[in-house]
Amino acid sequence: ERIISGSRDNTVRIWNVRGGEAVGSPLRGHSEEVRSVACSRDGQFISSGSVDGTMRIWDAQTGAAIRQPIKHDSSVNTVAFSNDSMRIVSGCGDRSIRVWSVASGKQVCETIKGHTSWIESVVFSPDDQSILSGSSDETIRTWDIIDTTATTDELLPGHSKTVYCVCFSANGKIIASASRDKTVRLWNAFTGVAIGELLQ
Repeated sequence: ERIISGSRDNTVRIWNVRGGEAVGSPLRGHSEEVRSVACSRDGQFISSGSVDGTMRIWDAQTGAAIRQPIKHDSSVNTVAFSNDSMRIVSGCGDRSIRVWSVASGKQVCETIKGHTSWIESVVFSPDDQSILSGSSDETIRTWDIIDTTATTDELLPGHSKTVYCVCFSANGKIIASASRDKTVRLWNAFTGVAIGELLQ
C-alpha cells in the first residue's frame, strides 16, 4: 500500500499508493543523493543507500532512524533485504558487496569481491542462501553467502553495457537482468544458461 523513494534531494519519502500523497515527513539524514531504497518484507524497516557512503535503517512506521548510519568505503549504490527481513545486502562503488545484520547493524560475513566495476544491483535468492549482483562491468554474478570462503558460483556474461537491475523469479528458478544495452535477459538460475531470445 506504500511506495518508498530516494532522491537527489538527499531524502527518503513514503507515499500512499491509492491517493499518491506523502505519508509523514521526509526521512532526512543523508548528506548526498540517495541512490537506493528497500523495504523489509515484514514491513518493519526501510533501508537507504547514498552517495555519501552510508547505509541507513529506518523504522517504516515512525520514520525514525535506527542507530547510527552504517559507513562504507564508497558510494552505496544498491541495497536489498533478505526475505526473512533479518539481513541487508549492500553493493558499492568500490566493487564490494557486504551483508549486514538488521538487529545489530554489524557485518555478518566476509566482504564479497569479484566484480571489476561498480555494483549496480543486488538481491537475495528466495531461500536467502545466495546473492545475485549486476555491475557496470557488464556481468551478473551469484555468490554463496553460507560458505564465506567461496568467491563466485557463477558468472553470467552477455550484456554489452552496465547491468542496472537483477532479480530472481519467486520460485528461484529464473534470473532476469536489465541493462543499458537496452535488453532484458532471462537465465536458468541453476545452470547459468540463457533462456529464450533477448527482450529488446
